[in-house]
Amino acid sequence: IRRLKHFLNRLLLAVLLSFLGGTSHTYAVTINPVFAGGDAPTTNVFGAGNIHDIMAVAASWWEAAILDTHAVTINYSWGPLAGVDGETSFTGRIPPSTASIVFNNSGSTQWYMDPEPYNNDEYSSYGDIILNNPASGVDSIITGRNYGSPNQSDANMLDMVTLAAHEIGHALGFGQTTLDPIPFELYIEPPLPKAGVWVTNDATHITGIGDFAAMQQWLTPEALMAVNISTGYTQTYGQRKLPSELDILAVAQHSGFVNVDINPQFIPVPPAFWLFGSGLLGLVGIARRRKAA
Repeated sequence: IRRLKHFLNRLLLAVLLSFLGGTSHTYAVTINPVFAGGDAPTTNVFGAGNIHDIMAVAASWWEAAILDTHAVTINYSWGPLAGVDGETSFTGRIPPSTASIVFNNSGSTQWYMDPEPYNNDEYSSYGDIILNNPASGVDSIITGRNYGSPNQSDANMLDMVTLAAHEIGHALGFGQTTLDPIPFELYIEPPLPKAGVWVTNDATHITGIGDFAAMQQWLTPEALMAVNISTGYTQTYGQRKLPSELDILAVAQHSGFVNVDINPQFIPVPPAFWLFGSGLLGLVGIARRRKAA
């Protein structure tokens, strides 16, 4: 039964991702995650999820947001890392066609591996964080789309879906230091929406939104692609972050994308999918009872 439930979860995920593609626009960016090996950590892992489903969901978020025609293969793996939870690299032009992501398996990261990464039921709160009148060319911009207040103890750890989405943002070309660091004066330009926003950064991550003329900065640690200046960490335990307007625009501007949806539909699993899965399990149960009889 346990193996069957895992199979059904994978089936539901595949159907759901197809459903998402069929109910909005046609995705233009294609992200192809390929597992490159490595052993999953044996300590500090919370939740019964797996890296493959998590990567698929995180990739679907960016596919819904970046609409330019482009394909990238991401080779992801487990490996020991020192001082970081994930690491992205690529060579060649930006945006890259191939990139690599390594997730830390040393045991120093307390991973939350969501067994159902396509919904967010383990969090009790959600909020759009909006920066109003930032004196940067637009009236307002969503700088964070964050779930919080976990109602399950496992979700108090570092959400791997969030970290995977963060690293995929780098794999799309954002802030690969050794190849092409982000210019400190990263202005959002037409035809992208909200042109005129000045995205401040540390050459690898978003730090905030600035008013260059007044030399003023509004910090945005809530952004998916941000770094918290005070702590040095890119992500916060007990939270799930989705790509915000700021994240999508910053990645697009730096990587040369011009067609985006800054308010994509990050749709959780519809109730019909749960009914479908429950129905399959029920049929299996009936078949087992009949066989036993």
